[in-house]
Amino acid sequence: MSLEKIAGVKLNVHCTGSGEPTLIFVHGLACDALDFRPQAAALSPRFRVVTFDLPGHGESESGDGAIEALAGIVSRLKTLYGRGHVILAGHSLGCFVILEALRQSSAGIDGLVFMDGGRVAQGDASTAVNAFKMRLDAVGVGRFTSAVYQHMFVPGSDPQLKESVLARAKHLEGTLAEQMMLSAVRWDAAEAASALAGVKVPVLVLQSTYLDEQYTCQSLKPGMTTPWTQLVAQHVPGAKVHVVPGVGHFLMTEAAHLVNDHIGAFARSLAIGTPDGRGHQWSSN
Repeated sequence: MSLEKIAGVKLNVHCTGSGEPTLIFVHGLACDALDFRPQAAALSPRFRVVTFDLPGHGESESGDGAIEALAGIVSRLKTLYGRGHVILAGHSLGCFVILEALRQSSAGIDGLVFMDGGRVAQGDASTAVNAFKMRLDAVGVGRFTSAVYQHMFVPGSDPQLKESVLARAKHLEGTLAEQMMLSAVRWDAAEAASALAGVKVPVLVLQSTYLDEQYTCQSLKPGMTTPWTQLVAQHVPGAKVHVVPGVGHFLMTEAAHLVNDHIGAFARSLAIGTPDGRGHQWSSN
């Protein structure tokens, strides 16, 4: 990986592979590009794969943590690496980021992949932000973040993965973490529905958990829906939703083979030269 100045911030960026379309992966809060190692390894022989650390995460320098600013970085990466044909794939908070990136600049974006997105707020945005801020202030940002990440796993999850995730959560700078969380709350309440309503490209949803009222992840079973998948289905009727059962929030690691199969099939179906052209009809079978 190498440090590159993107939108005024030095970011840790890794690009591998050369095929089209380009897959740009966006991680979530207190995570980093290493979460997508299984995807880079499996998909780069067929597609160009770009992973990077968000500002203040991994090896990247700190910067603005607002959803709009993060989306601007993704838009810049799209321009630098996409060559006109890009699929944006976001995990967790990254789902909001790629949606906002599409809204800021849809040119060259052929599809979106949402990996275990979740609703963090509904209703009036200011009320939601104030309520969340009170919750953070009551326990502290660090304790809140650690408590949330403690519950992102199932009994069968890899202990080393859990340990690594919790260590990263503890090291994320508190001011940046708070900014990102409050921005996500505001954006979800105020912008998520309208952003989804504006989506005109194919969408793949891979969902493994849902957030309960205590912000604890619960594993999904086949056939179950979540507030997030319901919102996507409501505003993007053609979206393909697949439940990834039996794993925690980090499905791209815990169910890497299945996730890679779905993303690979999705990307192949949108590639130039497939029988259906740029094919907005596709199958993951």
